[in-house]
Amino acid sequence: KRTASDSDKQQQSKAKKAKEAAQKKRKDKEKEKQEKLKKKNAKQEAARELKEREMKLREEARKRAVEEQKKKALALAEAKRKKARAEKNAKRKREQQLRLV
Repeated sequence: KRTASDSDKQQQSKAKKAKEAAQKKRKDKEKEKQEKLKKKNAKQEAARELKEREMKLREEARKRAVEEQKKKALALAEAKRKKARAEKNAKRKREQQLRLV
């Protein structure tokens, strides 16, 4: 036969188990929340790094394009100078030829 104290003990034991189960559930939920947050942060960090890399590559490409433009402009200017010099020399030669005649 059960006594009142046995019944009390049983109820206390049940209450303790329920309390522990609730605590474990809360703990697990918090842990899951932290894991989700970690994953979210890692994903954001990866996206940010990717964006930075892309921006860096775009900037490098832009710099290369600017350098190419400069080189082309310098080459064109040099070609114009050479042409002008050649024309000047040709004109001078023609004038010398005319003077000799």
